[in-house]
Amino acid sequence: MKKVFIVLFLFLFCFSFSFASLIDIYKSGKIKLVPDSKFGKGTEWDMYFPKGIRDIAFTKDGSFFATGLGNKARHCVYKFDKNGNFIKKFGRKGRGPGDLYHPGNLSILDNKYLLIGEYATSRRISVFDLRGKFIRKIKTFCSVYDVLGLGNNEIIIKSKSFLTNSGRNITCINIFIKDLKKGKEKKVFKTSYQSNFIPLLKYELDVYINKTKDSNLLVADSGTGNINLLSKKGKEILKFHINIRKRKIDSEMKELYFKQIGKKSRNLPNLKKIIKFNKYLPLFEKIIIDSMGNILVFYNNGFEKAKELRFQVYSAKGKYLCDSFFIVDKFKYDLYKWNIIFFKKSIFFIGVEDEKNKIFKINLGKTSSAAINKK
Repeated sequence: MKKVFIVLFLFLFCFSFSFASLIDIYKSGKIKLVPDSKFGKGTEWDMYFPKGIRDIAFTKDGSFFATGLGNKARHCVYKFDKNGNFIKKFGRKGRGPGDLYHPGNLSILDNKYLLIGEYATSRRISVFDLRGKFIRKIKTFCSVYDVLGLGNNEIIIKSKSFLTNSGRNITCINIFIKDLKKGKEKKVFKTSYQSNFIPLLKYELDVYINKTKDSNLLVADSGTGNINLLSKKGKEILKFHINIRKRKIDSEMKELYFKQIGKKSRNLPNLKKIIKFNKYLPLFEKIIIDSMGNILVFYNNGFEKAKELRFQVYSAKGKYLCDSFFIVDKFKYDLYKWNIIFFKKSIFFIGVEDEKNKIFKINLGKTSSAAINKK
């Protein structure tokens, strides 16, 4: 009994130390992310993802799946080992069982299944096992904009619908908990806002979902700044409001927007006439939960170029802890597609190096300058 107590004490001590160390890193201010040069050293990331990396999802053993953009990577999923080495790809273009059509969002369910959210209007989610074998197709009555494995055969579906009311464009967002075993579905969140059918990218309001360390659901509204924690039954556990000030969308922000969208559209003169901007910039553009369960809320800077990613840190209970910055001067982050995923003692960053898309690994096991440099 004494031996068990000592082991438990040491485990709790180490866990508490790791937790404190991560908070201390955030409170240090500006944090320079230094990639692990050994990770994916022989992997030709740009060969697999010539137009960008959409999403990645980790299994328990550290291997991960990824989806990409561009004709070559558009309709399949890639699997890599824990060291970033390519293992296999699976999927083919189509709408039948085992086919994929613009796969995007990825999530792991119960460490057994890979959930794949496809093109929104396909109204389906494909389920594969972790070896890449097709298991089933889940049909939905709504367009799927995000999917998340919550646990115990329960998944989260985020949907969007668009309508026009008295000349106003309205976007409706609904979030459901679906029990795959029982086939039951329950709506746990809904909201709507005035919008434009033409995407405003970072200037468009949205709702973000994530899974907490306790396998509850986090729902964050970038328009109101409210963050809700919901149980698996959809009951509210906690609600808090972030303390980021609203920024008005001024003429300079509008020009930055048109400069970016102009690279993707030949119809820019007409778009300038019909696009209507919201009064304020969305309060944040990403919500990420770190390895210790802290909630990181990333400021939305629109299309302003910067080497720093500023964020606020909140505890799992919604207490504000500090503001901090990630500095990414060793590589770049794409204004559209950057993402950060915490896995165990590492950060995985979707970014750009030498104009090529890549997944970077930043080790958090050591808080010395070998992994993260304070600046």
